[in-house]
Amino acid sequence: MRWPGSAALLAALALTASAASAAARLHLVLAPEEGGGLQVVAVVTDAPGSPREGIPVTFRARTAFGWLPLGEGVTDASGRAVLPLPAGAPYPEIEAQTADDPPARAVLALDRRAAAQPAVRPGRRTLHALSPQPGLISPYPVPPLALLGVLVGAIWATYGYIVFLLTRIAAGR
Repeated sequence: MRWPGSAALLAALALTASAASAAARLHLVLAPEEGGGLQVVAVVTDAPGSPREGIPVTFRARTAFGWLPLGEGVTDASGRAVLPLPAGAPYPEIEAQTADDPPARAVLALDRRAAAQPAVRPGRRTLHALSPQPGLISPYPVPPLALLGVLVGAIWATYGYIVFLLTRIAAGR
């Protein structure tokens, strides 16, 4: 599945977050996936810049309620651990942390743009494909059904008025 605007998203996110500790450095990069999605790549190196293999990396995403664990990975020979992002992931930030002592941590800010709204309201042909039988759930009410609704509403209003008059008569006795 191709992410809408992923080329613009990658161009806007040509940034790299990094964090350094005494034992390791952690860099996060957003990269395109073969299927058209995106992936977060964590690169773990030591202080001189050599890749570190076999380091566990935990990925988390910021949500409205805190940090959500997305997955874990172990670095390969080139010091990379990869996390594929789900299509349409609405996360504003992705964080990665190593299991070193002390842990290295890096945060990558994602620039998510809202999906564009359709310029034209969909017609009956489009809505018919979504809803096999138009009716109460359709944004375009069927005229006979609307007329029936007005008629039933008028009947209930009449019943309510009769009950109101009867209660006033009973109270006047």
